[in-house]
Amino acid sequence: MLRLQPLAVVFDLDGTLIDSGRDIAAAVNHVLFSSGRTPLSVQAVARLVGDGSYALVQRATGLHAGDELTQLHARFLDYYTQHPAVYTTAYPGVHATLHALRSARSASGRLKMAVCTNKPRATTAAVLQQLGLIQYFDAVHAAEDSVNRKPHPEPLLRVAQLLGVDAAAMAMIGDGPQDVLCGKGASAMTVGVTYGLRPTEMLQSCPDVVIDAFPLLLDLLQVTFP
Repeated sequence: MLRLQPLAVVFDLDGTLIDSGRDIAAAVNHVLFSSGRTPLSVQAVARLVGDGSYALVQRATGLHAGDELTQLHARFLDYYTQHPAVYTTAYPGVHATLHALRSARSASGRLKMAVCTNKPRATTAAVLQQLGLIQYFDAVHAAEDSVNRKPHPEPLLRVAQLLGVDAAAMAMIGDGPQDVLCGKGASAMTVGVTYGLRPTEMLQSCPDVVIDAFPLLLDLLQVTFP
């Protein structure tokens, strides 16, 4: 396996750190049911995820713009913020791996870690707090924190500024094409995970490295442990 030597590691959230498909689908179906539309399966909703909550509601409802879409998006956010982690769990090995990496050292000092997600900040914060993940990260960049969202490189470039490292010295870890393309656009190293929500599309975006389980990061990253 190719080994990477980043100064910072940046993680996508849904489909990478957390298995959140059932809760996202519940929020989408709350919107669909309340507006007289047919609910979708968890698998169908998963195929719509990746470009933020507004795009998700657009795709699920078939609406493109207008007052109804605005209202239904607000309804989605309200429901999901109140029910952020009813079924959501961290993927196997995530806590142990992040705990190990939190004490790791890169070539220039302590390895820095961040989350970069297209998820709204309120639900991002709620999930990270509820699952006990927030403790591991030096920075969290959510949907509202930049003008553009992944796959545009701006979110990752903003994370680089927050961490005080060059984007080319970071590794972007994600399960979707948005993550890989964002990383490539920012000249970062890219790692795709195959266990997430959109493995086929992720593989088509050609990440530098692909892993099948989160703990494999400990072998992939050339860092030292105390």
